[in-house]
Amino acid sequence: MSTLRQANFTANLNVSIDNALSLYTVNDGLSQAFSQLFASGTGDNQVNKLYSAQVTTTGAGLNLSVYNFGGAKDAFGQAYALAGVRLLIIQSFSDNNIVVSISSGLGNAWQYLFGGTTDDKLRISARGTLVLLAPTNVGYTVTPSANTINIADEFSLTTTFNIMVLGYQ
Repeated sequence: MSTLRQANFTANLNVSIDNALSLYTVNDGLSQAFSQLFASGTGDNQVNKLYSAQVTTTGAGLNLSVYNFGGAKDAFGQAYALAGVRLLIIQSFSDNNIVVSISSGLGNAWQYLFGGTTDDKLRISARGTLVLLAPTNVGYTVTPSANTINIADEFSLTTTFNIMVLGYQ
């Protein structure tokens, strides 16, 4: 049996702003690091499964089960059966917005993200990236019976995106 040793999500935001005035230049900036280390397991700050894919879809898009990823196997041939998602990243390569929508009954954690309702939508701007990070408690819960997200181009055209999921089972 394979074991995910650890995962580290890191993002850095570095901004420099200059405003040249007649007698002097005003400088301002921000440097902020975001980091989340996950150990192996199923508790707070822990994951034991990674799913990643680059997908191209047309029309209605991709209906993706975040429970078993449509029967996909991980790199070691093991099936997915996620109980929760700790990190979800969707990176768009589309020139249009892409729309992420959840299926009815996916769970309270997901419903909270989408304003407290099911069958709601979230738009990712053209060539944008969505990052959802929930390292503690149950994260975003997943059930075997209601677990689908749909990812599609806003105008039902062809779109390509990366999807990465860190979770536990």
